[in-house]
Amino acid sequence: MPRSQHLWGGKPLPSTPWRTRPRPKALLLRWVNTLVSPPRNASDLHLVFSDGATLCAVLERLRPTAVGLAPFRRAVTRATALRNLEQALAFVWQHSPHSPAMPTAAQLLDGAPRELLLRFVSELYSIFVVRPARARLPLLLPWLQATLQRYGRRLSQGALQPPHATLGVELRGGGALACVLHAHLPAGRTAELHGGTSEASVAEEEETYVSLGGVFALLQRERLAPCNAAEFAAAAEAAASEEEGGAGLLLHQGSAQCGK
Repeated sequence: MPRSQHLWGGKPLPSTPWRTRPRPKALLLRWVNTLVSPPRNASDLHLVFSDGATLCAVLERLRPTAVGLAPFRRAVTRATALRNLEQALAFVWQHSPHSPAMPTAAQLLDGAPRELLLRFVSELYSIFVVRPARARLPLLLPWLQATLQRYGRRLSQGALQPPHATLGVELRGGGALACVLHAHLPAGRTAELHGGTSEASVAEEEETYVSLGGVFALLQRERLAPCNAAEFAAAAEAAASEEEGGAGLLLHQGSAQCGK
């Protein structure tokens, strides 16, 4: 299959390691429901693309180059639905997916096998969310390191250097994310991080960064959270043995919106 021609900053997007299992369903469901209507639930997530039109519409939203992808806007027969799905899958193949996660058009249309279709949704997340997040890491990590140094913290070389193998571990406890939020949100809007104290010493701040709960309470209030604390913890646990720098997604969203 052809290599991806999609570039980020003039360079091919980095590939993501093959995962031995799909991402947590709650994470995938939240992502899918930002792209489709009506929203799906956990029991029918594997059927999200079974109508022959939704996958084309999602790809058109994710990549402007996919506009006009669907030959048939109304897939009223099996033949037209299959034709739409074949076109959509050909577009996904251009982005160098992992072949074990790729179904056929007929499998998508029939909604089976369920496990393969969930893997396909996870693979789309890898291609269109994780890869761009990884591509931003060279710009984001110096910014994160400079922010953490203000609080007497540092990322290790394992987090800073590709493949950023320890980045997820170092962000998992919530302390680094709390430092970023405290540094970049206006005074008085970080009460969840330190028990309502708006002025505290570095040492006091460090002692209060003990839980992701406060971090995500603040993120959700500020509408910065791509998921909730439980989903973040589940995703981090699932990725523990196959780090892929996906924490860059949260860093990117925070760096882009903190201070707005």
